[in-house]
Amino acid sequence: MDPRLKSSLLAVLGSPTVKPIFWAACKLLQKDKLWLSFAKNNAERRFIATLPSPPKVLAGPFMGLSYSVIHSVGSVLAPKILGTYEAELFPIWHKWGAKRYTHILDIGCAEGFYAVGLARLWPGARVHAFDIDPIALSLCQKLAITNGVAGQVHIEGPCEPETLARFSFSGPALILSDCEGYEANLFTAETIKNLASAEIVI
Repeated sequence: MDPRLKSSLLAVLGSPTVKPIFWAACKLLQKDKLWLSFAKNNAERRFIATLPSPPKVLAGPFMGLSYSVIHSVGSVLAPKILGTYEAELFPIWHKWGAKRYTHILDIGCAEGFYAVGLARLWPGARVHAFDIDPIALSLCQKLAITNGVAGQVHIEGPCEPETLARFSFSGPALILSDCEGYEANLFTAETIKNLASAEIVI
């Protein structure tokens, strides 16, 4: 859903007049998941409203990243702003921090949290941001511009098996893939032959 439309919808559903009616309708129709989704998104919207505009990531390896898009594609935004999102990966970014990657591939880049964050961690790397969602790619481009890495982050569109099989690696590479199971199509015996110089996080 378009971020502006989503924000407007949340504002309407969260208004004092509409909210109790919406809650009653969800209960009557046994749509508890719909109500929980609304409650989660509404709480996140209210949390974001308490932060400076634009908010910045408060902690973690991407601390200071300016989140001008105020939107998260396919995940929750608040943990990203707090700096706790996917904390299990923090040791990896710390351990590999001294490496010098020439290419970073972010497959399933969403709004650009990792594409832009990794570009800031490895300023010498060319970051390739892949996604099938045009809205996600547009947000990623905006996030890169805001954080001064637009010349480093290249918006690539969808990543297909042929993309990996033919990608021209000129040195050490990092591949981060989060594309909802499509990895089974991407990382095959055929494509993996071209990834010998890459470290892969799935």
